[in-house]
Amino acid sequence: MSSKQGYGVPVNTDGVSSTLESTRRLRLALNVLWDEWDELPPDVNTEPVRETLQSIHDQINAIETDGLRLWGQAEHYLIIRPVSPVSPPPPEIMEKITGAVRTLAELGMLAGQNDAGYRE
Repeated sequence: MSSKQGYGVPVNTDGVSSTLESTRRLRLALNVLWDEWDELPPDVNTEPVRETLQSIHDQINAIETDGLRLWGQAEHYLIIRPVSPVSPPPPEIMEKITGAVRTLAELGMLAGQNDAGYRE
């Protein structure tokens, strides 16, 4: 992500960060499990476990969406949903996503953690 402001206006991402704080560690833990899925022992790498992880993923998404909607963040920021480790898009779609995000970053249109006022 580019640290330059470019064409974007300054933003304070504290509202988004605090809204997502309740699910941050859960999402990180779930992402670790998905990233290591093929390394899990065979008795753990089963369809019921996969379905449970999918259910947790869906619940985290719902909590985050409700929190962002409740605090009106979508009225102030464009929020790009993370790529789902549960059902990632095919490579050709990932290339499109990567290109789009890279373009936004080059134009200084992405707000990141470094945009929060107290982190400067």
